[in-house]
Amino acid sequence: MARILAWCRRRELPAAGWPLVALAFSGSVFAALGAALPSSAAADVWVYALTSLCCAVLGVGLVLLGSRMPGWLPQTLVVVAVVVIAYFSAAVPDDAGALLPTFEYAALAAYCAYFFGRAQTRCHVAFMSVCLLAALLVGDRPAPVTVWFIVTTTIAAIAEVQGHLVSQLRRQARHDHLTGLLNRGGFEQEAPRLLALAARSSRPVAAVVIDLDGFKRINDDLGHAAGDRVLIDLAASWRDRVRDGDLLARYGGDEFVLLLPDTTAVEAQALLDRLRDGHAARWSAGIAEWDGSSRLSDLLWHADRALYQAKESRGRSGLQAVDEDAAAAG
Repeated sequence: MARILAWCRRRELPAAGWPLVALAFSGSVFAALGAALPSSAAADVWVYALTSLCCAVLGVGLVLLGSRMPGWLPQTLVVVAVVVIAYFSAAVPDDAGALLPTFEYAALAAYCAYFFGRAQTRCHVAFMSVCLLAALLVGDRPAPVTVWFIVTTTIAAIAEVQGHLVSQLRRQARHDHLTGLLNRGGFEQEAPRLLALAARSSRPVAAVVIDLDGFKRINDDLGHAAGDRVLIDLAASWRDRVRDGDLLARYGGDEFVLLLPDTTAVEAQALLDRLRDGHAARWSAGIAEWDGSSRLSDLLWHADRALYQAKESRGRSGLQAVDEDAAAAG
């Protein structure tokens, strides 16, 4: 068993892959239970057994795919699973046994809420609701509307509550709790998309690294509450002055980064002048213009080097410098 688990860990499935594997194997178990029910007809036993085998093979196939699993596959498998579950709910002769497959709907709703967007999840839940009602009516189950209402409201509640919690957790993971700006992790998730878009359209991008001047002295002399207030007010002022498409993040401590699409280094300097007008705090900045191909880390390194040059040139006096080598690097 330990060797099997170690082999599975090496497959490097995407985040959405392992829950699909678990759902596939649980579907195999449910189908096997359907075959084992005393009320199952001989013909039904073969259908259940074949479905159980197919689910098991699907689970193994997903593991074998590993990192090669295409992005469209999870959505497709959810739709197929909903139809298969509805079929078994209608086909099982025993009324109590017919409800057994519907437990998989709750698991699918939780899966959708975690890995898909809210709109996509609601579409899947609506599809589950339609398929369940059809299965109950085709199977001639007692009180089909009541059963449908109870099951549908349950899976909808699971999807909505989990979707809300997941969106909150993801926001907290991506945003700085003090300023509300993107944190380092959130910035490093969004920035590559912006650079990829700029590369396709051959548009300029400027990176800015900002460091507050004398911030340690504020904390030492006035206390950390005063330092926090400066960060909050400064972030609010900057947020009002940057464009909607600009990425502004608190990178750590008193350091901030800006990624400015459709902006040259010269235009970035003009933007920084506007930022200075909004708050009395003093800060230094380094600017680097993207060369169109280098990595985000290299771009930020050039901006950080320009920041160092700004601080060294005339002391800590609210300067900004441009790394002239950044645009030419490649």
